[in-house]
Amino acid sequence: MHRTLLVLYFLCCLFGVIPAAHADSYTFELIHVPGARYTQANGINDHGQIVGMYQDSSSARAHHGFVYANGTFTPLNAPGNLRLDWAYGINNRGQVVGTCSDSQGAHGCLFNNGTVTLFDVPDSVDTSAQGLNNRGQIVGSYFDGNTWHGYIYDNGAFTSLDVPFPDALPGSTWPWGINDRGLVVGIYVDFNWTHHGFLYNGGAFTPLDVPGTTAADVYGINKRGQIVGAAYASGKAYGFLDDNGVFTFLDAPGAIGTYAQGLNNHGQIVGIYGDRSGVGYGFLATTK
Repeated sequence: MHRTLLVLYFLCCLFGVIPAAHADSYTFELIHVPGARYTQANGINDHGQIVGMYQDSSSARAHHGFVYANGTFTPLNAPGNLRLDWAYGINNRGQVVGTCSDSQGAHGCLFNNGTVTLFDVPDSVDTSAQGLNNRGQIVGSYFDGNTWHGYIYDNGAFTSLDVPFPDALPGSTWPWGINDRGLVVGIYVDFNWTHHGFLYNGGAFTPLDVPGTTAADVYGINKRGQIVGAAYASGKAYGFLDDNGVFTFLDAPGAIGTYAQGLNNHGQIVGIYGDRSGVGYGFLATTK
């Protein structure tokens, strides 16, 4: 699943027309680890701390995590024989969730003040974690040996999530973000392999699509219910902000594709964009 999403980051070939939309003016701050092949900015808290990943020049599997604040990158590493595969979400306590792996498979991992705690959905083969809120609730996905499911992890208890829409491909429910009200957003795939967003609220699923586009990935939601993600049109990916049905599109300067990955309660947005040389950069977008 995650490898598929990375391919979509830089090989978007979908068509559509981005509609006229309310357009705030954003300033873009480049976030790039010096010498990295690519840098991802995946999550941001209300203190402006950003969590992300970068790939060094030694290997395609050489992923490293970081927390970025005030111009400084602080490494985020898994201990012992664990490998940090992904670092996605950060809350106001500075807790970070992601996915770590070892010889037994993939595990959700929670970084908390220098301590790493692993967790697995019972009877799962692999567990990944994508987002968390300030209440400590975590969302992610797990593989039961046959198919993938989403989950919410709350105070030691796991609740499985599976999109019930008739067009949903089985095993394609991938939650990515959860806000402090417990609203969950994520991605599902239909039988034509088209990506769509969804909103989960207390047992009810609502599909999320972006008008005038051919597909959408939904990654983050804040306490105001603002939602961010990436929509695909005219052969290009655009980041978007959905503010109660009013869409603002983000197109980083010089980008061939822009992907909004997360946002905080102040409306600051982080994400990824690629340039024509094939390098991927993280960004912080702030309204002027």
